[in-house]
Amino acid sequence: MDDEKICGINKKNLEDSVKILSALLNNKSMAILNLIHEKGECSVTDVQETLGIEQPVVSTYLNKLKRLGVLESRKLGHFIIYKVCLKKVKYINNAISRLK
Repeated sequence: MDDEKICGINKKNLEDSVKILSALLNNKSMAILNLIHEKGECSVTDVQETLGIEQPVVSTYLNKLKRLGVLESRKLGHFIIYKVCLKKVKYINNAISRLK
């Protein structure tokens, strides 16, 4: 049933929110998300140099957060620039608030 609700929240949306929150339990994911939010936009190199995390690890976390819809990206020359998808973050925050 696609429109099944839990506490007034669409079940699929709630499940997606749980996946995102699970990903953010990792300190590196949270640090990357915080950095991008604070700076507005970051490339893989920006994240790597600022947080001292190896490039393959940064790329893995960025791709996961993008797949989950928490980050958006755009190309700028040879770089991919990431920014926080505020709409998704606000939705998750609202969903959590409803569960309190």
